[in-house]
Amino acid sequence: MQVGSAKLLQYGRRLGGALIFILLVLFFAAPGDVFPQAAQWATRLQVVPALLAGAWLVPALLALATLVFGRVYCSLICPLGLLQDLLGRLYPKKYRSRPRFRPPSPRLRQGIVIFFLIVLIFGNTVLLSLLEPYSLFGIMAVHLFKQGWISLNNMLAQFAPLAAFLGLHPLQYSNLGLVSFLVAVLLLVFFAVFVLLRGRDYCGRLCPVGTVLGRLGRFALLRLRFEEEQCVHCGRCERVCKTSCLDIDRQEADYSRCVVCFNCVAACPHKALRYGLPQRRAKTQNALSISENGGGAVQQSASLPVYETGRRQFVGLHLAAASGMAALAVTHAAKRAQAGLAGNAVETGDTAAARIALTPPGSGSRSHFSRRCTACQLCVARCPSRVLRPSTGEYGLLQILQPRMDFHLGFCNYDCVVCSQVCPSGAILPFTVPEKHETQTGNVNFIQHLCVVESKQQSCGACAEHCPTLAVKMVPYDQAPHLTIPTITPDLCVGCGACEYACPVVPDKAIYVQGLLAHKKARILPKGQEVERQVEGFGF
Repeated sequence: MQVGSAKLLQYGRRLGGALIFILLVLFFAAPGDVFPQAAQWATRLQVVPALLAGAWLVPALLALATLVFGRVYCSLICPLGLLQDLLGRLYPKKYRSRPRFRPPSPRLRQGIVIFFLIVLIFGNTVLLSLLEPYSLFGIMAVHLFKQGWISLNNMLAQFAPLAAFLGLHPLQYSNLGLVSFLVAVLLLVFFAVFVLLRGRDYCGRLCPVGTVLGRLGRFALLRLRFEEEQCVHCGRCERVCKTSCLDIDRQEADYSRCVVCFNCVAACPHKALRYGLPQRRAKTQNALSISENGGGAVQQSASLPVYETGRRQFVGLHLAAASGMAALAVTHAAKRAQAGLAGNAVETGDTAAARIALTPPGSGSRSHFSRRCTACQLCVARCPSRVLRPSTGEYGLLQILQPRMDFHLGFCNYDCVVCSQVCPSGAILPFTVPEKHETQTGNVNFIQHLCVVESKQQSCGACAEHCPTLAVKMVPYDQAPHLTIPTITPDLCVGCGACEYACPVVPDKAIYVQGLLAHKKARILPKGQEVERQVEGFGF
């Protein structure tokens, strides 16, 4: 391969990766009316969400691509890997990591993969998201990049001619909570420091997806190879290797860690590195043992083929991986059955202190949602009414950061199905607007003594005005005939939270929605039976 061809490969890889990275950042950060839903195809190419959604074709195609080209997912598609590339280029050259070959850590990597498979099988996807690259990127994108987009938009919107030309309007900041924001900041700081000190060594040692794909990458049809006669051991390839997988002394590459960035091929001035079909002859690795016998002679042990080392580890790991994926496929039906039965023991509390958090419409049940959601925050980012927020313990500590419905800043639009369209893992299943109208995510509850009609003898009616299903309506108030007070019909409620959002009582709302552990089917009034709302003037 000529140097010009190597540069072409390198620039082509960078261009393709940059386009996918920009696409994902905009899809997470830009409002829905700016960036279309059709751009979500990049989220469907992520390995773990595809596995959880049962879209086995995506992992199969990525595995096939890895067996042909090497770890192209890590260099072209993985948003966290592309973010690390960007962070590395932001540092001045004199401060950037100058990596040398670092030996692999097989036990660490195998331990991470085993942990990954156990968590995947038993359904604690939040623990999975602590290592899964797409979810880590999503947390940072929603809490940091999206806020940066809003700041830039609002700054440009202040200039009237520019705002009119670009169609900009001021946007509200997303109040997603301090805990999740701090998690995002700590993640960004961690990767910024890690990249400065060790390059993309996270991809080579800690990432479970990269480890599994790396095992396949060892048998890639196209791979790096050294031309021993042309190599002068200058070390340029080692210094530009992102994952420290090149051993210039032995003229070998650890293909399980190579992310196919082509930096080494482009940097070599002697054409000693090539990307293509491997050589047929078996390379050897020499283990030298130095003994001090008399004159200190150096003895050389028997040579072992490189491709023989780690074969047992490879077989064992892939047997475990195959068993894990088979178990995951078998347990899908059981998980859905459990999700359907999970809500039989639901009891609504009498006060807001006994609240059960609401999972998004389309999630089916708390059980289904907690087993599938990787907390990537994409539904939070795309929700137009800002009703979805990361949880901070409402589901329990093991489900932290999984989205919940919060009616302090908005309510779930009656005709909106955006979250079901963007979820890549199947935690929120696709549904239509008519199906949503029949989905009950929670039940309305009314605490009469807190209502301003009773406590202050003021007319209100905000809850009934906002209810789209007539689950809340106004009736004459016995103690003050000139006023009306809310009455509720829980089986008509869909749990949208419009009544709770509109209620002016603080801090405890007089009307609120109690979540269901398993979603139910709401009753819909037949046409012609709707009751006309009788709403008094607002008393606030």
